[in-house]
Amino acid sequence: MDIEYVAKKIHGEADGCTKLQKAAVAWCIINRIESEWFPNSLAEVVTQEHQFKGYTGREVPNAEDIEIATHVLTRWLNGMDGRILPQEYLFFHAGKGENIFTTDHLRGRVWDWALPNIYKESEYET
Repeated sequence: MDIEYVAKKIHGEADGCTKLQKAAVAWCIINRIESEWFPNSLAEVVTQEHQFKGYTGREVPNAEDIEIATHVLTRWLNGMDGRILPQEYLFFHAGKGENIFTTDHLRGRVWDWALPNIYKESEYET
């Protein structure tokens, strides 16, 4: 069920974006779970009112969304390397063709994508 929540949120927030952008949405959800300012479960973070773009539960993620959600959650739950968004980045909003990740809502530091990208467009590690 956790994979489904994350895959639906990836689809709702980053459909048409790169794999890296989609993975960053998943890591942002995880960052919120790990933060003291947000709920501590995937379901509660994804469905929290007035946070992420209108989660309805009726979103239909594609195979790539499910694959990325599975990959990110597997790495997180097993303590593996692969975080592409530092823990302090808890927010994002739409930019020109991509999401912009920040440390505070609509302000704060903007993520510069400085961590290694394991989400290559042709294929990536599993």
